[in-house]
Amino acid sequence: MAVAKTSHPLVKRGATSVSGQSISASSNYTLSIALGRSDFNLGFALVTVPNSVSGVLQRRTTAHLWFTDVLSQAVSQASLRTLVSTTSYNGIQYLIPDNKHASYFYDADSLLSGAHFDAADEANAKIQITSAQINGSNLEIVFRNIHGAQSATLTVDVEWNVRAVKVVA
Repeated sequence: MAVAKTSHPLVKRGATSVSGQSISASSNYTLSIALGRSDFNLGFALVTVPNSVSGVLQRRTTAHLWFTDVLSQAVSQASLRTLVSTTSYNGIQYLIPDNKHASYFYDADSLLSGAHFDAADEANAKIQITSAQINGSNLEIVFRNIHGAQSATLTVDVEWNVRAVKVVA
């Protein structure tokens, strides 16, 4: 069996930020990054909530996204925050954040993160990453406010890297 080789890829890197973007209830916001070429077909992005946001528990929430020009191939590893309730020796109850990472596969989960990317609301985080893909000459990352009645605020930093990779026999 022949092993496929890849030619030297064309690589493009960049960084962008979204600050204070309001997303209405049950709505999407698409971050579209112009790549300048339409032959990119493989990419990676690191999405991070910066330390400057008001929601202390939301700071440094991250998602590692791997994507192609085929939406169903997107996968991620993203922060998964839960609050653990505990009672101290003197009877005072505390909620302690438990930060973990979870894996998501777009073709199985139809999303790429839990709802932990709301910059302001620690108790009722509402923004999740729904999808990431290279669409023509753009990288598109879709964020969704999953709350049915309240708007949410998106503030994230995105470091990205895309490649044009061709398989040759």
